[in-house]
Amino acid sequence: MKLKICGKEQLERLAETPFAERVALISISDSDDSSPTLKNKPEFVLELHFDDITLAEFNELREADKKGYKLIADKQARQIAEFVNGVKDKADVIICQCMYGQSRSAAVAAAISEHFFRKGIDIFSNEKYLPNKTVYHKVMKALKGNKLT
Repeated sequence: MKLKICGKEQLERLAETPFAERVALISISDSDDSSPTLKNKPEFVLELHFDDITLAEFNELREADKKGYKLIADKQARQIAEFVNGVKDKADVIICQCMYGQSRSAAVAAAISEHFFRKGIDIFSNEKYLPNKTVYHKVMKALKGNKLT
C-alpha cells in the first residue's frame, strides 16, 4: 500500500481523469468548507470535515473564539481507522488530502505509515509537511484500537 499526500487543488486536477483501480481517498476539508469537487472519484472514499488546529492551540483560544473551530473528533479518528482497515487489502494507494496537503493529510498519512510500516518519521522529517500532532495522535490511537479520550 502506497500513501500519497496532496492538497485540494491537486486532488481536483487528479480527478479530471479517472482514477486507477484500487485507489482509496481520505479527504479532509475545513469544518465550514465543502469537499473537493471531483469529476471522477476513486473506488473508496471517506470525506471528513474538521479544522487544522491542535488541542494546544485550541486550548489557548478565548472561549468566544473556540466556537469557530472544530477539532478532529474521536469518532472521526475511528472512522479513519475503520476505513483504512477496511481498504488496506483492497487498495494499492491511499490518497490523504486536506486543503494544502501539509498538515492534516500529512498527519493521517504519518499515522498510517507508522502503524503499518513503522515509517511515520519519514513524513515528520520531510520539510514540505507539518503534520498536525493532535490528528496524528488521535488517528494512531484509533488504529491501535485504544479507547480515545
